Amino acid sequence: MRQISRLYTPNQQCYGVQYAPNNNTIIACVTCDKFGLSGAASLCFIKHSENTFLESKFSIIDSYKFGSSLFDLDWSHSDPHLLVTANGDGSIAIWKWPTDPHSYERKPLHISKQHSREVYSAKWEPIGTRAFNIFSASWDETIIIWNLNNTGLSSLTSLKGHNSMLNTGAWNPKISGILLSTGADRTFRVWDVSNCTSNTVPIFSSKPLDADILSVDWSDFDSNTFILGYASGLIEIRDFRNMHDPVKQIKMAHKYPVKKLKLSPHIPDLFASVSYDMNTKVWNLDGSLISESANHQGFVYGLDFDPVVPNRLVDCGWDRKVVISEFQIPGLVSRNVLI
Repeated sequence: MRQISRLYTPNQQCYGVQYAPNNNTIIACVTCDKFGLSGAASLCFIKHSENTFLESKFSIIDSYKFGSSLFDLDWSHSDPHLLVTANGDGSIAIWKWPTDPHSYERKPLHISKQHSREVYSAKWEPIGTRAFNIFSASWDETIIIWNLNNTGLSSLTSLKGHNSMLNTGAWNPKISGILLSTGADRTFRVWDVSNCTSNTVPIFSSKPLDADILSVDWSDFDSNTFILGYASGLIEIRDFRNMHDPVKQIKMAHKYPVKKLKLSPHIPDLFASVSYDMNTKVWNLDGSLISESANHQGFVYGLDFDPVVPNRLVDCGWDRKVVISEFQIPGLVSRNVLI
């Protein structure tokens, strides 16, 4: 894997990174003081541009400060100017970017706090009329389903089922209302929140291994395919139609916990992973390793595929680095952009 561009965030460690929808020139990144243990945080906007001389420019063009840690972020699928963040004070926040250049407001558009502990993950639902729904997963062992409307953020319901803090979750991008969550209770649970109530229970729950499940992602191409990443370094490929057993296990995919997984939005059989072992890897769903890099000197936390160029990705880590890399895919011609 070849490094294309990199930058260092100022004095804060990176927790998450994501390209703007259908725009590979803008990247959002959340960073925290003191490794997210205490202090403030920033939501940064980074511009990546390439000129006719095949040179890359990579710089922070805007940032917002927040009074507690920011652990996760997600761009809206319906409005490319909106983002949600998962916050260390138990809240979620909706941000609008760019803001009105004549406005001095440097704060969230909406913020709501209903969790009693840190919110570690928050994602917009990607489908149609439900695209302004959001889930938040918290260390208080609950998931809250939210709706963003003209009056702000409204809580629709709270889901209870995990017996320990939540690590992350993911919406099924093809089936409305299907949500997968993972927790420190070492389970993954599948919920149908299409008509949820306060009594909604998981439609499936499993504790496949004696290890925390830290990461999950669904395929954009196949509504039945999802992947799980474990604290043991294992990665599993699973099928929604038969969730009792994995389709494939990649044992020792990483030496340390798998922090983030991302299935490619371009190629159905491709996905990437990042880990506390400071490595980023690209895989085929058959378990074969395609490419890897060791661009970081700290835990790698954030990961996203370039929405335009199929063989590029961005990652970020506790070493304060945001890195864009390019990898080889058989049959795909590299754009050969220089550092």
